[in-house]
Amino acid sequence: MTSIYWGGRTYGKVNMQCMFRYNRKTVSQHAHHKYKLFKWDYIGNKQVRSTYYQSNKTDWVTKHVKIDVIDDKFLLETNMDKGVKFMATLESDWLGKGKYDIAPEDMKKLRRDDGSEILYKPKELYPIYQDDIDVWYDHFVNDIITCDLYCPIHWLLEQNDHRLLHIIKGCRNVVGYKSDIHDWLIGLIGLFVPCESSRNWGVEVSDPHDAYKKNPEILFSDFDYHIKNNRDVEQKLIDHGIEYEYLDLDTDDYAKFFGLEKNLPRTAHSRTHEYKIIAPERYDIASSIVKEYIQDRKLHGWRLGGRLHDKI
Repeated sequence: MTSIYWGGRTYGKVNMQCMFRYNRKTVSQHAHHKYKLFKWDYIGNKQVRSTYYQSNKTDWVTKHVKIDVIDDKFLLETNMDKGVKFMATLESDWLGKGKYDIAPEDMKKLRRDDGSEILYKPKELYPIYQDDIDVWYDHFVNDIITCDLYCPIHWLLEQNDHRLLHIIKGCRNVVGYKSDIHDWLIGLIGLFVPCESSRNWGVEVSDPHDAYKKNPEILFSDFDYHIKNNRDVEQKLIDHGIEYEYLDLDTDDYAKFFGLEKNLPRTAHSRTHEYKIIAPERYDIASSIVKEYIQDRKLHGWRLGGRLHDKI
């Protein structure tokens, strides 16, 4: 049975994708939001990596394939998406004092001069996965859902199609969450993008601490956004009558939960534990901000049921 792993943002998708691949299970995952889909298949000691996308100049989905000869050592020591080694960089790594900053030459590949994101708004591609499901239903049935783990785009739930919902209801639907909300919020501070908040608020900010000092709501609203995103996905599942299970990213055994043989280290795709070592003084500032936010919002967790008690 296919497992579908749901969430809005920052909900452990990378952890699950990499663990399934480490166990040589087939994974389908949308990338760059509505423009691409990645799929990993395993045949013997070969990893087949397929990328699906549609050019603005065509009316069909293109499939691009790469094949790697692999073993456990290769996967663990090779960066994603070829391997499972986590090497994601950040636009503004304030918490890590720049250790994980994107290289200046790579920033040119990320944003245009107007600040728009190249990866998430590629001008040469058509947003096929935002289109009506009728356009890509056959592709969904034959290429996408034929996997062990599917990490969907959350607006798939906006498609009110009985065929699609029937397939989803026949899968194992899982929603990941962190019971350690403090740790999760620290991670969000690490992902804070100053240029976007500056544009949205009309206030120039250089980092999350600067944003907090100028107006705590600049940072707090960023936290709210991520929590609302994840809760909205849960609400959509309920609205469609799709039963789902919770996976606690802090306490559950991932491999056991999914019936797999091998786990990856729990910290393999998280950096919050490193920030305490790299810049303890900044970690303490972030921790203080997070505690204030939790108290201000009366927050007990990010799951949907929290709406009954908090101010989000």
